[in-house]
Amino acid sequence: MLKTSINFDAMLELPSNKGVTDAEICGAFELIQASGLDCVDWTLGFSEYSYSNEWTEKFDNACKKFGIELGQTHTWVEIGTVIENGEVKCVMSEEDKKKLEFSIKSTSWCGCKNTVIHPLTLPDVWDDEYRLKCRQMNIDFFEYLLNYAHKYDVNLCLETMAWHGENYAYCANPIELKDLHDALNDEKIKYCVDTGHVYASGHNVEDTIELLGDDIAALHLQDTYVGEDRHNLPPFGQINWEEVCKALANIGYTGILNFEILGGKVVKLDRDAQLAYLKYCAEMGKYFNRLIDRHRK
Repeated sequence: MLKTSINFDAMLELPSNKGVTDAEICGAFELIQASGLDCVDWTLGFSEYSYSNEWTEKFDNACKKFGIELGQTHTWVEIGTVIENGEVKCVMSEEDKKKLEFSIKSTSWCGCKNTVIHPLTLPDVWDDEYRLKCRQMNIDFFEYLLNYAHKYDVNLCLETMAWHGENYAYCANPIELKDLHDALNDEKIKYCVDTGHVYASGHNVEDTIELLGDDIAALHLQDTYVGEDRHNLPPFGQINWEEVCKALANIGYTGILNFEILGGKVVKLDRDAQLAYLKYCAEMGKYFNRLIDRHRK
């Protein structure tokens, strides 16, 4: 049976620079443990405290104390992109480089093999010439990150992207994402399929899974509608989950069934409602397992 996970930032407000108390983190992990979920997805980013050894140690200690596996992480460093003299470049400061390395290192230090990273995109320019230049910018960016991936033995999972404003982000088209993956041609480059991003961008989720195949190492399972990135729990949207599970069975997926809902939402409920919500996630994981097993046979 595939393990089931939820993004941890749904359970706890993302840490500010003031940090997180032991009571807060233990309270969240107690509920996750009681729900029957197996794993958590941990977002590294959004505040300076997120890049501290203190936060990494607290998180790792809580995972071990409550018997919850860190299934995957999300490396979230806001890397700027600019156009200079017709060329597309990423703006990466020395501090950005330190944060990127810290995120990949922390993933490894906590015993996790997969971190999800967004391909870089442009805010406004979308003609074919600039998409090709955006491709080269991403090749350069991920080749730089591969130094850390090999150093710390962590896979870099390229996430399926969605639209950006009124336009489609680079790698919102699964064919574009596969092209980037193949161009990098490295065993440490994998995929993360965000089902909501794929569907919201007008693509078929099951076809995307079949296209990307057995290099899919991580999932962001969320339900939504065309043109909207809702991050609802299945089946509160329009995605055909029977077909999604069939596609996962067809590619022989052996990773984690990770639900990614909007950060900070569950924590706003009282503890009884939080536990009920998490138990629903765990039950949906069991249901998806039954669907996958049925199609494997």
